Amino acid sequence: MHALSAETTVGAVARVGGLNAQELNLGIQHLADIGAARRRGRLYVLEPRPVGLYLAERQWKAWTPTRWGEVLAGDLSPEYRVSAARQLGLLNTTEVSRRVVKRICRLGGSLDNPEQVSDSACAEMLAALVEVDARCVVDLLGHTLSGIEDLKEIRGEARQNLVWTLRKAAFPEDTFGSAACLLLRLAVAENESYTDNATGVLAELFPLILGSTAADSRRRLRFLQGAADSTDPQQRIVVVKALTEGIKTEHFERTAGPETHGLRPSLDSWQPTTRAETTDYLEQCARLLAEFATVDDEAGASARYELAEGFRSFFSSDWIGIDIIEAIALRVRDHRGHWPVAIRALESHLTFDEGADAQSERVEGLIDQLQPQDLALRTLDLVSQFPGMYGQDAGLETTLARNACAGMSSAWPTSC
Repeated sequence: MHALSAETTVGAVARVGGLNAQELNLGIQHLADIGAARRRGRLYVLEPRPVGLYLAERQWKAWTPTRWGEVLAGDLSPEYRVSAARQLGLLNTTEVSRRVVKRICRLGGSLDNPEQVSDSACAEMLAALVEVDARCVVDLLGHTLSGIEDLKEIRGEARQNLVWTLRKAAFPEDTFGSAACLLLRLAVAENESYTDNATGVLAELFPLILGSTAADSRRRLRFLQGAADSTDPQQRIVVVKALTEGIKTEHFERTAGPETHGLRPSLDSWQPTTRAETTDYLEQCARLLAEFATVDDEAGASARYELAEGFRSFFSSDWIGIDIIEAIALRVRDHRGHWPVAIRALESHLTFDEGADAQSERVEGLIDQLQPQDLALRTLDLVSQFPGMYGQDAGLETTLARNACAGMSSAWPTSC
């Protein structure tokens, strides 16, 4: 792929091919005249594509490793470097493309420095090269990002391209763990609010169905267990969001794209093949989330809310039995005492969900066990059952309850 552009740019491209600018322009025009090239904006594309790819492969083979570096990391414009990287992505079934990526993405090479990966064009190149050799690209990013003290400094298009690169790298099961770890590091240093930021992309790896990875439940749970073993407040919040996706039993969806890697067959996301496998994955995610729910911090509050909201879907899907739900609920109660949102969720299940009568006695018994025994907590629970009755001040009912019971308890728990 070539272009007619400013003379300096054409000259740079011509030098790579051992030509001068005039010879390059004449050659492109000749290909256009005979119908072998078509103009697309500022670029010319060789057609048909199989012919163009064959010629491209032959040219990459003819070039030396030094010339590969000039094309992908030299003084060509960012537009041309990205175009060359995308071309390699389409050649990812060839041996020469893998040799090029191993050379360009080697540790200690020209791309192995923080300034390069923080550049939007370089990050966009890596998003194409990851389709050729995901392991090389992930190893490069792991080494380079470790040299950046504050990952929040990576912003804008550079960050978006890095997240997309890691999204691609997380799909193959052999690079899932390394890519997920790097996504976690970016998510802990999150500075974007759009849905598919590092936090959102990490979370979409873990749904039971249509997760954005071919990695199986064993690999996913191993990562989640390791990530959960942290005292960092922000990391705890990120992991809770990932586990929340892990306990979902309905409304599955994902964005297409990361499963496609050049001309190789598209990858399939893992999903369980047996009921036992399904139950085990959901149960392990729920139990991990319950461990977060026992702690009095922001991640714990989020975990308590999401876990309680998940109870109704557990009952409706019938993938997690009442025994497991009871064990999880009582464990959280033993550590937190008051868990009104769980009580409301179980009551809603009895009131609105089909099939609730089959185990209503067990659910009612669980509700009784979750009810606060302390008079002050019971009063707070009763008053707080009617949110919104005090107008726009959504917290007023809690304040009134606390004031009314001020003489009953000197220490009010912060719970949800």
